[in-house]
Amino acid sequence: MSDDTLFSEHWYRVKGLMPALAPDVRVVRHVYRLQPSYVLRRASTRTWHRVGISAYELLAQFNGRRTVEDIWEAGLASQGGEAASQSELIALLGQLHEADLLVVDARLDTEEILGRRDRLRKRESSQRFMNPLYLRLRLLDPDRLVSRIDRLIPRNCFRYLACATVLLWLFALYSLLPHWEELTAQLGENRYFNPVNVLLLALLYPALKFMHELAHALVVKRYGGEVREAGLAILILVPNPYVDASAANMFASKYQRMLVSAAGILVELSLAAVAALVWLNSTGLAQDAALSVMMIGVVSTLLFNGNPLLKFDGYYLLADWVEIPNLAARSRQYLLGALARRMGVTEASTITLSDRRERWWLIAYGLLSSAYRVALMFFIAWMISGQYYFFGALLAMYVFVTSLGLPVWRAIAFIGRQAQDIRRRLTLVIATLLCLFTSLAVALPLPKVTVADGIVWLPEQAVLRIAQDCEVTQLHVAPGSEVQTGDRLFDCIDEQWRAEALMLMADLQRLDAQRAGLLLSDPVEHQSLMFERKSIQSAYDLAADRMQKMQVKASVAGRFLVEGSTELEGRYLSANAVAGYVVPGDDRTVRLALEQEDFVWLGGNEVKVDILLDGARSTLHTFSSRITRQTPKASHQVATAALTTLGGGDLPAEALEQGVRVKDPVFDLELAWPENAERQAIGSRVRVRFDHGSATLLDRMTVFIRHLLLERGSA
Repeated sequence: MSDDTLFSEHWYRVKGLMPALAPDVRVVRHVYRLQPSYVLRRASTRTWHRVGISAYELLAQFNGRRTVEDIWEAGLASQGGEAASQSELIALLGQLHEADLLVVDARLDTEEILGRRDRLRKRESSQRFMNPLYLRLRLLDPDRLVSRIDRLIPRNCFRYLACATVLLWLFALYSLLPHWEELTAQLGENRYFNPVNVLLLALLYPALKFMHELAHALVVKRYGGEVREAGLAILILVPNPYVDASAANMFASKYQRMLVSAAGILVELSLAAVAALVWLNSTGLAQDAALSVMMIGVVSTLLFNGNPLLKFDGYYLLADWVEIPNLAARSRQYLLGALARRMGVTEASTITLSDRRERWWLIAYGLLSSAYRVALMFFIAWMISGQYYFFGALLAMYVFVTSLGLPVWRAIAFIGRQAQDIRRRLTLVIATLLCLFTSLAVALPLPKVTVADGIVWLPEQAVLRIAQDCEVTQLHVAPGSEVQTGDRLFDCIDEQWRAEALMLMADLQRLDAQRAGLLLSDPVEHQSLMFERKSIQSAYDLAADRMQKMQVKASVAGRFLVEGSTELEGRYLSANAVAGYVVPGDDRTVRLALEQEDFVWLGGNEVKVDILLDGARSTLHTFSSRITRQTPKASHQVATAALTTLGGGDLPAEALEQGVRVKDPVFDLELAWPENAERQAIGSRVRVRFDHGSATLLDRMTVFIRHLLLERGSA
């Protein structure tokens, strides 16, 4: 150890102090990855701090009678080169002073030495101000209430309670499996933001979270800890009760600490299991309430409480299991330090690793947790913007600023604090990387392909589509018969149009009779009747044309089939309805529906279209095709329900009285059947691949963001 690192210029400020641990400080020995450490907690302030074995050896000498200089010199004499430096001892004093664990005979001037307390307070205040989605408000001391409840619970009941919990979960899952489709259908109705569900969530969510926090408090109390703080936390604009279970940090057994962390998760999952059984045996409002409890218990566990990538219960559970305290902070410090050292910053912070596996834990957790937090916040913004666009946009802007803007600003400030040669090198590296990434995003062409499901279908002229509302009055060909082009299949008559045509015909006959004798006697009146007759004749021609269209004829040769299972004759058909089909022997087409974000790549570009058909031995054969017809505007209608989830397809849809309606607008496309391909059965599935050529990352991102903004803006 060199003299430069052994001594500190601030030593004169603290060397005469005689520190001592506060009389109510409790010390517990922990073991993390075979390395002992000590946890200090002060009962009066509920503050705690973790130190290593070497720091604890110094702490053991803080008795209020020895000066800091005497303690350091004694350690230097006994440990030699392994002894702590003056800077390390000053840092330890500052940390313990910030945690209110020390009592000294004079004021410890940490503001002048390190400025730690001011920086800590400023950092905490800025975090509270910059993170309005998570605020905490202390309300009461719940220890007396928790103690009363704890006395009502039998001793040594955890083993039996665990068995009962597992049996409850298994029974609920076993009961739900036969009703899984019904459950997913009810969840897929997307009624989460209607007033009834919002009110149910507002009433049930705090109750569930109260049970969650009470479970934490009871486990802490059972193992000898105290819970001295409870209050209200605002998490993502939603109020949540909370308890301070930090007393669990003093438990020497990691399994006790893990049970404290897991208690709330276990309670929520158990309540969700009970709610599942209620949902199966109830209807109406009770069923909706049970479904809300299931959603809260499962979704909050998967996305928040039970997820170790967020700093909630799952995080502390993982940290205790892998025996890496302060996992999030250590992983972030390790990654930033490694990155800084790679860029030539020699004084970058370092983390002492216990073993090789800890390094991989820190790397994996640091990368995954950062990505997950950003993705989760954008997902929440996306969900909120679907109903409340303004608030979702604000949340997305907040995530962008905190996830990208602030890190960039801190990186710039960090570079500015470095020496000139290091600052020049860092600036050059970052500028090179930015130029390289920008060039790749703007100039590098990447293949762009869209793959969609298609249905082997009939050509449009083979579909018997009704032009206007009418009633089938007479069937000229029996369903299932072979017909030729032009054959009259059935008549679909609108009585109103028939009556109007007869009235117009009568008017024409009347006018002809009147004008027959006026040609010589009254030429002026005769000319007036001629003009009137021309007007009536035009109306009659229009009515006759519509009457002619009511005679449905075959446009192609094939087999005449009727749509639906009921008799066609006597059925009332609405405008644009499908009455039946004339199935040709070998003429086929492919119908598919493209969502708007995929259809946008078809506009104005020459697109290569391939149809992939299953051949012998399940091999795929590719055939070229072309787009023969496409709708100019997106709609919620599809050619066949087989393209939707109701018929085994991929497009989410719902069944209505008038037919099937897809949830997101789609464009209907018709593709020509490949010339060399074998004929496939009507209704069979094929894969369609659109080759759009190439597109850069910038093009893809521009299209994607434009689509999101248009979709959410219209919503």
